[in-house]
Amino acid sequence: MARDQTVLKYKKHKPINGETNRCELINSIKYVDLGILGSKKNIFDTVIKLKPNIIALGYDQKHNEGELKNKIDKLELDIKLVRLKSPIPDLKSSEILKNPNKIKDF
Repeated sequence: MARDQTVLKYKKHKPINGETNRCELINSIKYVDLGILGSKKNIFDTVIKLKPNIIALGYDQKHNEGELKNKIDKLELDIKLVRLKSPIPDLKSSEILKNPNKIKDF
């Protein structure tokens, strides 16, 4: 999972849920073997260390999939890169903060 400082850097605002809470939430999902916080220095430090089978990018993550795949290939890692889709594409936590009544539309 992204560190709070990474969220702030890319999204220009603090995360709604802190990194510890996000990590606990992800680890509570039965399909997740291990969810951990990323490196504070380089996003690939954790990938190199753990060598996961899959990297799942959130639907709203700003990463360029082509660039990430090239880096995975360059590191000679056998990792599948997937982009997750939002179960409710028109509903994001940042939008709820801007307009709390939006949740009532769903």
